Amino acid sequence: MGTVTLPDGSPLMGAMIVPRSMDDAGPAIPEIAILSDRHGNYVWPLRAGVYELTVSADGYRTATRVIKVDAEKIVELDFLLRVDD
Repeated sequence: MGTVTLPDGSPLMGAMIVPRSMDDAGPAIPEIAILSDRHGNYVWPLRAGVYELTVSADGYRTATRVIKVDAEKIVELDFLLRVDD
């Protein structure tokens, strides 16, 4: 779970969040992508493992980060997207 915001702190609705398992024979991901809501929030129940999350939206630079998800724990990962030059 996390929030996608702009440099001024406002939420970004409709940003696409796409995970990719970084583990050998990693767990299946239940959806291809999800979108941030009107508050910029997203929630994704991923299984334990290491993932690369990519966030993109029209007119903004794509952001990518790697995260480790542990079983039975909630991990928060926020993204800041900047205007594409």
